[in-house]
Amino acid sequence: MLKQKVKAQKEVLGANLEAHLLEMVLSQITAGGAISTAEAVENLGQCVMVARMGEASHH
Repeated sequence: MLKQKVKAQKEVLGANLEAHLLEMVLSQITAGGAISTAEAVENLGQCVMVARMGEASHH
């Protein structure tokens, strides 16, 4: 339901007001073993992989 609402808002308004992009994929992020920056501080000195997620903009 949230994904449909966000899609409709983007189509009508050109922007998503309902949810942050990361909220839409939170389950996949956590399933992949991602940790928060607060948790990362507890693991200083360890090797980490940094991922970035972005949204394309069409003008």
